[in-house]
Amino acid sequence: MNCMHRNSRNLLRRGSLVACMVLLIAACDEEVPIGAPPMVAVTIGDTHSCSISESGAAYCWGNGTVGQLGNGKLERRQYAARVSSDQSFASIDAGSLHTCALTVQGAAYCWGSNASGQLGTGNQRNATEPQAVDSPERFVSISAGEAHSCAVTVDGRAFCWGRGTNGELGVGSPVNVETSPTPIAGSLRFSQISAGWRHTCAVATNGLAYCWGANEMAQLGIGSAGTPELQPSRVDANFAFREVSAGFNHTCGVTPDFAGYCWGENRAGETGNGWSFRPGQAAELRPARVFDYGVIRFTSISAGTSYSCGRWTNGEVYCWGRGDYGQLGIGTLDNHIQPQWVIPEPPLINTVLFADVEASGSTHTCGLGHNGFVFCWGRGDDGQLGSGVPMSMIPTRVATTGSD
Repeated sequence: MNCMHRNSRNLLRRGSLVACMVLLIAACDEEVPIGAPPMVAVTIGDTHSCSISESGAAYCWGNGTVGQLGNGKLERRQYAARVSSDQSFASIDAGSLHTCALTVQGAAYCWGSNASGQLGTGNQRNATEPQAVDSPERFVSISAGEAHSCAVTVDGRAFCWGRGTNGELGVGSPVNVETSPTPIAGSLRFSQISAGWRHTCAVATNGLAYCWGANEMAQLGIGSAGTPELQPSRVDANFAFREVSAGFNHTCGVTPDFAGYCWGENRAGETGNGWSFRPGQAAELRPARVFDYGVIRFTSISAGTSYSCGRWTNGEVYCWGRGDYGQLGIGTLDNHIQPQWVIPEPPLINTVLFADVEASGSTHTCGLGHNGFVFCWGRGDDGQLGSGVPMSMIPTRVATTGSD
């Protein structure tokens, strides 16, 4: 590792690890935790988190009071518990109060809150265990937002369901409730999709990014802020994207050459370009380059509630924006307007490299290590960190009460 990178870490406040001490709490209502099995995917919702093991079993932890943990119960879990399903899952995505996943065959399943039809099961009944989405399609990408969900089929067609009052379903008109997958308007074909709080963004097969839904904070990146867009509108950029991530009131994306861009609201520095703007005001009307210190090359960026996190090509993770619960993972509770290096647990500080990072929640973040371990940090009073702690300012390993 070169001197430039070591110096950049010092600038990123690698700093005192004394401030990173974690407060422990007992989880008296659960079994003694053990090491979780190796995982291949991780995702986070508002106050819950989920992952998939190497065998295809799904695990969730945190707030499950509307069934979003998928274990057949209405409860909070301090540690990861297996989802009640015999399906072998290939991908998973947690929304605000619900979770969706794809099997290895491409079938979609969802569970949790269904007040707006976001489970896609043809009804509005909550589910405490995975339920098949009402569609014969085979999907390759699925995303759960605040109260809607979207997925992309093997031939690139996009479908959305749930609440669409702000146009987030992309069907060409506002929709209060849509309980089954509905194709979005137009003939575009997509490779990836991301459902945010009240908007949706996706990457077309030609690499161009499109967004639709709420736009008062310029979260669509179309060069203006104002009324919702009811069908896909092209993001105002003259370059292609590898993937995009729709957050609360902002969006981020990564280009094929590993440059990071964000747009929309920037109240806490969540766009990562070195400045912040007044809360409730549109800041970046179109994609703005994330500050990269001249060395960071992003493979992915995940947008949450007023903060963002990105994974570097070497497996390190950087976060920026709102940090009041330690969700930036840097050992402090400060906001930051530029990317900051995430500090792993002291015994692992020089060994943890991440395969993925998820910041799509409100006050916590999780990352998947190359060794299959899942680490979470930030607010944990609902158990969403999976380690039995109420808060952690640095990544802490998730444990489980069961195995495959």
